Amino acid sequence: MVTEFVGVSMKIRSLVLLVSFGILSACSHDRATGRVTNLADTKVILQTMGNGLLGSSIQSLSKEDRKQALEAEYKALEYTDAGKAVGWTSSKDGTSGSVTPGQPYQVGSQNCRQYSHSFVINGVPQTVHGSACRNANGTWSPLI
Repeated sequence: MVTEFVGVSMKIRSLVLLVSFGILSACSHDRATGRVTNLADTKVILQTMGNGLLGSSIQSLSKEDRKQALEAEYKALEYTDAGKAVGWTSSKDGTSGSVTPGQPYQVGSQNCRQYSHSFVINGVPQTVHGSACRNANGTWSPLI
């Protein structure tokens, strides 16, 4: 009878581990590309970023280009070492950009970073500098 209990206990442990991995994988991202793999997470992240540092220039971009530009800002802020650029390029018209984060710093209990976003839209090069702070849910809010 003890043997049966141990077998059931192992089955329960295995089931708990499988369920835990399933739950965790729903919240994952691809560290190689920095792209968030959960659609709901992507929407929340991009909504929180607003227009990022692109400001009104974002209106000139296609929906996919906006997403790439904001994902580059998120990846730079969340995962990239200071001074290393994260690039993005439109698959349609050559619109491109790169985001370079600065050193992290703290404001109260929030982690923040300065960063720059250099981009070329309609042949016009621009560079914008700003800061963003990390929210408790892992999103970043630009300080504009």
